[in-house]
Amino acid sequence: MKPAIRHMLRRVARHAALLLALPGVALADGASDAPMVDVALISGWQDSPTGPVGALKVTLAPGWKTYWRVGGQSGFPPVFDWAGSENLAGVAFDWPRPELIETEAGPIIGYANQLILPIRFLAKIAGQPVTARATLDLGVCRDVCVPVSTELSLRLGEGSSAERFLIDLALADQPQDAAAAGMARADCTLHPVRDGIRLTASLNLPRSGSGGEEVVFELPRPDLWLAPSASRRDGDHLIAETTVLSLDGEAFAFDAEALRITIIDRHRAVEFNGCNLPG
Repeated sequence: MKPAIRHMLRRVARHAALLLALPGVALADGASDAPMVDVALISGWQDSPTGPVGALKVTLAPGWKTYWRVGGQSGFPPVFDWAGSENLAGVAFDWPRPELIETEAGPIIGYANQLILPIRFLAKIAGQPVTARATLDLGVCRDVCVPVSTELSLRLGEGSSAERFLIDLALADQPQDAAAAGMARADCTLHPVRDGIRLTASLNLPRSGSGGEEVVFELPRPDLWLAPSASRRDGDHLIAETTVLSLDGEAFAFDAEALRITIIDRHRAVEFNGCNLPG
């Protein structure tokens, strides 16, 4: 077995063993069986040229949190299976700005109280109704982390004024786009390691205030695994490093334009898309 795959399997096994060992941790078969969280799909509006706009609404009990699209070293982000939907060709998410939440076990990148996740539904046949059906798995945490699984279904239509207002607020609270704000692109260097590369990014980004910050690297490649990052500061320069491993052990080409780097602290989230390579 390839080293990268062994590493991933050990990581998954540790998480599974931890969840099974925690008292009171169980899989929930829907929001009614998980009193710490209520989950629903809500409608927004129909005037999108490609299909309707809606959202996932996650309401959390006091003290509970859920994860952003990247779960970090120990978290598990939402996973959707849209099988069974009608007239649905695909979906696109507009993740609102996450919070950096300090816990006894370390920082969580996610949301407290409520998450409104706008979803753009791509209709197979434009102008025809879309019925979204999803199996959703997500993690919620307080003193322990609990995996929750639920079934969702909604014939998308015109939402109430309250639902549309919630979606508008979430769309207005997106991470700051570094390029749109006139910030320079990140500079990247690559060094080969077994089954992958070590990626170092240098960003000109002054600290926004006191407290910690997390750097998240993303690539749209399911066959690649990106390790949790380590970062340090040199004045206004932020230097962050991750390891990119091939899950099948095969060589791969690094696509600098596809890289997304998000810096999250207590005050902001800033997104850098693409990076400059030497030469």
